[in-house]
Amino acid sequence: GAGYVAAFGASIAAAAAFEEQFVNVKKTLNVAGDAKQAEKAFDNISKRLRDMVKLAPITTQAINEIAAIGGQLGVAASEIVTFTDTIQKLTIATNLGADQAALSMARLQEITGTTGTELDNLASSLVALGNNFAATESEITAALQIATATAQIGGEMNQTAVDALAFSTTLKAIGQPSQAGATAIVRLMTELSEAIAMGGANLELFAKVAGMSTASFKDLFDIDSTKAVALFIDGLNDTERLGMTNIGVLQKLGLGQVRTQKAILATAKASDTLFEA
Repeated sequence: GAGYVAAFGASIAAAAAFEEQFVNVKKTLNVAGDAKQAEKAFDNISKRLRDMVKLAPITTQAINEIAAIGGQLGVAASEIVTFTDTIQKLTIATNLGADQAALSMARLQEITGTTGTELDNLASSLVALGNNFAATESEITAALQIATATAQIGGEMNQTAVDALAFSTTLKAIGQPSQAGATAIVRLMTELSEAIAMGGANLELFAKVAGMSTASFKDLFDIDSTKAVALFIDGLNDTERLGMTNIGVLQKLGLGQVRTQKAILATAKASDTLFEA
């Protein structure tokens, strides 16, 4: 009766509203093929996005907004549904806004060339960080900042997300302000990356602090740059063996800024947490 008609009318209205919002998504995506093939691809994307709304506590408007942001940031049409699903999970499980989450993840995806599935694994790690360590938006953003820097530096076996979260977790554990801590870790990684490329006295000092020969340290960096960074940080606890202070070491390596020193040395004191995280 009347209830059925009302429900039918509401569902028609909802479908129309979805299609209206989906127009913005279509504008941002490049779909290969002729008009007919493109329409078929868009129908498939539209259906999968609508199915997502049925399974998640999120509105059609929010889903379409995330997809449109992804498209604007260059996420491929073939990856857009996975990307949208990843971002909506993140926004539900953390206090990260859709814009912030989409922007951070798309940038990371662009730099690392990660696939949708790997991005989903990163999101799961971020959600775990949020759940296990009551991470705030700023801490998650810091983790993404570190992940992006780590990804740019590289290393074949580098698990960008997990490594970044390890640093972010340690920074939280020692009460370092997320942004300052992330900036310090990124600076350290940049200096180390330059030393690896240039060789010379700085690379030798990095290796000595890490307790390794220059050649072994360089090999480790090529395989797992984050482990090399972690060993160097841990080695700062015992620079007396080199006849130097840890502040002296950091100054020699171009890491003399007070905030940077403070964050790196605080991380060194909590290096156990860094290896556990």
